[in-house]
Amino acid sequence: MKFTSFTDKGGRAVNDDYFAEAGMGNIHIFAAADGMGQNGSAASSLAVKTIIEEFKVKPELSPAALKHYITRAQSAVLEIKAYNQEYDNIGAALAVLITDGKRAVYANCGDARIYIFRGARISEVTEDHSEAFEAFESGDIEYREIRLSPDRHKLRRAIGDRISWEPDISDVIGISSGYSFLICTDGFWNLITEEEMEKAKRFTSSSSTWLKRMMKKVTSRLRKSSDNYTAAAVCIQKMDTL
Repeated sequence: MKFTSFTDKGGRAVNDDYFAEAGMGNIHIFAAADGMGQNGSAASSLAVKTIIEEFKVKPELSPAALKHYITRAQSAVLEIKAYNQEYDNIGAALAVLITDGKRAVYANCGDARIYIFRGARISEVTEDHSEAFEAFESGDIEYREIRLSPDRHKLRRAIGDRISWEPDISDVIGISSGYSFLICTDGFWNLITEEEMEKAKRFTSSSSTWLKRMMKKVTSRLRKSSDNYTAAAVCIQKMDTL
């Protein structure tokens, strides 16, 4: 597989997003988090680093393993919240993918997303845990209007929340050459439509070319108030499925 990632502070003074990846044998993990609160970067970096560390201790591609990694991240964030008053209001949206090129399992919490592509078409998108997404599910707004909703940042779940933090975790899915994944925070997907993601994916199997094309759209729409943005493009190639 080939992957390319990028993260930037956007129009903010500090980048509260955090991304990391690791490979152990033929299993690879990718994790992106969007921190919230005055010291949001502490939550995002701690959550991702904990997940990566737990994966390295026992690398496994399964829903149970992924749940364990995220549960440990939740515990780590709660611990610093308990012992550091300045971190009391922090939290993070999270998206994690584990794949060996033949199978994949993924999870999200909050409004960080994972898009699954077959060829140049989106076949699945994780569901946001936000009031805006609930309005879409109830039929009050259309999917494209989630980006414009004033309730988009009102999350129903987040890592670091003491009550509502449980991630949605997929079953293990079989994948093959031509599958691709986009792991991103809301600062990224808010500035590019699904149609533009698909258009950028056409006629390329290169993760770097695909991400560059999407980044061109995103950066053209950045404003002084724009959120941090993070994205990782993961492309499964023919050699990965042999």
